[in-house]
Amino acid sequence: MPDVFSQKTGQQNRLFWLTENDGDFSYVPEHLLAKMVEAVKNIPESKTIVIWCADNAHDQTGLRFVIHLLRDRKQPVNVVNVTELFNATGLHYKEGLNPYFSGLIDREHFQEIVKKNYEGAPLDPNQRKRYESEWLMLSNENHVLRLWKEGSVKGTDESALDEVIIRSVIELEQEQDENGFIKAGSVVARVCDTSHQLVGYSFITNRIWSLVNQGVLKFSGLPRPLYQFSVKLGTRRLS
Repeated sequence: MPDVFSQKTGQQNRLFWLTENDGDFSYVPEHLLAKMVEAVKNIPESKTIVIWCADNAHDQTGLRFVIHLLRDRKQPVNVVNVTELFNATGLHYKEGLNPYFSGLIDREHFQEIVKKNYEGAPLDPNQRKRYESEWLMLSNENHVLRLWKEGSVKGTDESALDEVIIRSVIELEQEQDENGFIKAGSVVARVCDTSHQLVGYSFITNRIWSLVNQGVLKFSGLPRPLYQFSVKLGTRRLS
């Protein structure tokens, strides 16, 4: 199965898509994926590789991509999963926290994780092979959105979070202005908090505008950036 994402055409398609669909994306030649791919492939065998990640589709997709790039490496590849390590302490029960990305872990506990696990744990050969295979499958799918569900990266329809957006608008009723509108930034933050998915703000914003175009939401203000417009329920409902 070919890895289209690592190929030049796949990288160009990614760049075109981001330019057209991500309002926050800015083209910086130094950040091109090709340079990162080359840098990863050229890491000497004498160097220790430690990959830090959490339980979200963004990190886990990246983990599988890098493991694929390192498929010819003879030395072990170490991984630190901060979600798993935090949950192993039992603090997620005490604090009611699901640290699906590292930024949710407070400084003190994160420093403790780093102190005890900075070298990570080596992936066994079977796990490395599985991640390599999963990357090939993911790279050949045509999904716009990936979510982390039941311990796996799942490609899904781009409208998968629309219901969460609508529910967030309803649950933020107390933040309505005199005309019933709620700041879009508050809605986006609520979607992230309740979905427990690490999804870019620009993607959620695009889905909000899609719902506006469908009549499911109404907006007031200036289209883009987030702080310049507000939304409320429209006359139509999700089909």
